[in-house]
Amino acid sequence: VRDAGDLAAYEELRAGFTAAVSHELRTPLARLLALLETAQLAGEDSKELIEQARAEVGQIGELIDDILFLSELESGRELVALGSTHALPILVE
Repeated sequence: VRDAGDLAAYEELRAGFTAAVSHELRTPLARLLALLETAQLAGEDSKELIEQARAEVGQIGELIDDILFLSELESGRELVALGSTHALPILVE
């Protein structure tokens, strides 16, 4: 990075990449979730496994949401409200 213009271009490219990666990950996850829901209707034997897989997909979705949020923060589009919080429940997790 040589000057402020290069830095701004780099930051824009990085933010765009993050947003694109997040979008591209969401599409197959949505398909997978739909398949799991369909399989869950088919029989009782695999319900527990399917429920666990759905939970995993949900966690991946949350991670992607976090990536999108960070991308919005980097671009200045997201406002963050600061306030007090109780840290103990967070630390216990």
